[in-house]
Amino acid sequence: MGTLAGCFWMAENRLRAAGVKRVVGKRDKRLIAGAIAGVEKRFLHIQVGFAKIVSCRLFVHLCSSNIAAIMGFDIPMKTTLLTVGLALFMSLCAHAQEKLSVGWSIYPGWQDNALMGLKLEPGKPSFLERRTKEAGAQVEIHKFKEYTASIDALVAGKLDAVTLTLSDAMGIPLDSGVPVTCILINDYSNGNDAIAAPKGSKFEDLKGKSILCEQYSVSQYLIWRALQIKGQKSDFVTFRNTPGDECSKVFLTAVNTASPVTVATWNPHILRIMASGKAELLFTSKEIPGEIVDMVVVRTDRIKGRENAIAAYVKAHYDVMKYLTDPATKERAIRAMASTSELTPADAPLFSEMLAATHFYYTPEDTIKFMESPELKAQHDRIRTFLKEVGAFKGANPDSYQVTFDTSFIKQVK
Repeated sequence: MGTLAGCFWMAENRLRAAGVKRVVGKRDKRLIAGAIAGVEKRFLHIQVGFAKIVSCRLFVHLCSSNIAAIMGFDIPMKTTLLTVGLALFMSLCAHAQEKLSVGWSIYPGWQDNALMGLKLEPGKPSFLERRTKEAGAQVEIHKFKEYTASIDALVAGKLDAVTLTLSDAMGIPLDSGVPVTCILINDYSNGNDAIAAPKGSKFEDLKGKSILCEQYSVSQYLIWRALQIKGQKSDFVTFRNTPGDECSKVFLTAVNTASPVTVATWNPHILRIMASGKAELLFTSKEIPGEIVDMVVVRTDRIKGRENAIAAYVKAHYDVMKYLTDPATKERAIRAMASTSELTPADAPLFSEMLAATHFYYTPEDTIKFMESPELKAQHDRIRTFLKEVGAFKGANPDSYQVTFDTSFIKQVK
């Protein structure tokens, strides 16, 4: 039985509870269920708004003659139809309301996902609540402790959208046969990623040595780019696959031994390493601005039918950006971001340094300019070349991999 039919029986049960003596029998219920199901199929596609109201009235009109003959309620038919019509209208509205699920993991550029759901001002709704109410849509924000797990959830169809880097968009969803569309670029790393070696080291000292980094990650991309810029071949160093959040622990354990190591990782791990006073930064993402890109993608097959929800999410993002840049609320915004980042008390002061090493696209205009730029297209192709060279792709035709960039939702922000 469909949504409308279920809502009809809910109305009938309420009438029974109100003391109406004659209610619909089992045989009659089957007849009404069939009548409703037939009409239901013709109206589920109608959007929320005036057309929905008209469709509901038409639905009642189409069903009323059969309902009148079958129901036999001991109340006026006008009241019966009004009750049924209201129940059906509510059902239609609930059924057609768009719903978007977004997954995110902790990173300065993605903390907006936490803030947009908070009531930052007393007596006022959250940014996301206000925007979804305007759009007549729902947006569910899901926080993941593990970055890769959020991307896997997108690939498995458990999420509609997720926060990730450009390289991982190509290396995981696309390589798994799941086309994705970028609806928003949050930022690029402007020092949050780095290669750290023992104090006093120089880049040329790395020849023939191993660098610890997470395989196929932006850390390996950083090394790949560093070798290009320094004029070195790929065999100048070797890689030892190590989870990014383990690199700082290994570095700090080995730095005082006869076998110190060099690592490539991201913040806050780099900041922890540098705080020891025993490390040297040999190369950082500040030297390749606009290349390590953080963004939000939607499964391309989940965009249709969720346009209003996506637009509401994007608008809520820029509400957070405005809150973050307004001198009157900036410090409050930073404190809120830090409180949702799950940093240890010892690392909490590092959050402001992480923000400083993140180049945000604060306005719709700046984001659109970058998303539609030839520089981003060139970076997209460079990332694909990198992933091919290091053997990250498992698909048959990686040359065809293309992340779609869609600025239409950002252009709706006013």
